[in-house]
Amino acid sequence: GLTELLNGQQSLDTVIRPTEVPGLSVISRGKSPANPSELLSSNQFKNLLEQMSEKFDHVIIDTPPVLAVTDGIIISQYTGVNLVIARYAKTQMKELELTLNRFEQAGVKVNGFILNDIQRSSAGYGYGYNYAYTYKANKESD
Repeated sequence: GLTELLNGQQSLDTVIRPTEVPGLSVISRGKSPANPSELLSSNQFKNLLEQMSEKFDHVIIDTPPVLAVTDGIIISQYTGVNLVIARYAKTQMKELELTLNRFEQAGVKVNGFILNDIQRSSAGYGYGYNYAYTYKANKESD
């Protein structure tokens, strides 16, 4: 996985694994390193991201929650787009505020939020959109 790659124990070709989805590959985390912050702050990690950007159209990095560990903040300094994922009816607004503050303190822009785990039944209605447009011509009086 990623840990073994950054520690020089594996090559890039051995850690990239294809999935059942055509065109989608993954690199797993690997074994829990003793020094995750050091590995993610290393030139090896920066170089890896540059290699991945050349090799793939999009590179998506899933990190642990920002309030739990610093991994997400470290990684966000190398990325082009940063999205915060919040769980519907579980993530507290205060947690989102603290998360944004951590990104701001690191000088990193958050580009948006993803709200997941929305249950259809909890919304009380379907997800259809229905728009009705009416145009009325203005007639000028003579």
